[in-house]
Amino acid sequence: MHVLHLIVLFLLQLRLSSAENYQYIPPGVYTINDNSTGQFATVGTTPVDGIVEFKSNTNYKWRVWGTGFTLAYSFHTIQDQSSKKYIHFPEIKDGAIAVLNDNPSLVRVSEYPHNSCNLFSIDASNRRLYWTTEKYSNDNPIPVLKLRASIPKSKRYTVIRQQDG
Repeated sequence: MHVLHLIVLFLLQLRLSSAENYQYIPPGVYTINDNSTGQFATVGTTPVDGIVEFKSNTNYKWRVWGTGFTLAYSFHTIQDQSSKKYIHFPEIKDGAIAVLNDNPSLVRVSEYPHNSCNLFSIDASNRRLYWTTEKYSNDNPIPVLKLRASIPKSKRYTVIRQQDG
């Protein structure tokens, strides 16, 4: 069922995508660092169990999977190395917050020099929604992974290859 869901998501985004050239991250285990804060992506339990949040001084490991198709249509999924669940946005819309789920959200990569990149998803109207680190809410300042329509001012994330295992 999960593979079928991934195939349907891939075909939908393939149909909606332009022929832009996207970057490919080789499959493997990585840490994900937010360039603007120096914090690393990890998994939290509050305010939502399985929320993707950012913390300092962590070495949390994520497995990146690529589609292996052409560079023009490179899609990736990012999986929590320990739980085997994927980064997932319940809705691909501005302001959506990432959680772990059995169903992955597809991500594309632009500008990958020196492992620094912008990560983004594509909504149903073929609009880029960039992955950003922002506070969960005004009442809860914990930094979490969100989708935003605005273009980041700088490359947001560095993906750092780790030893597989």
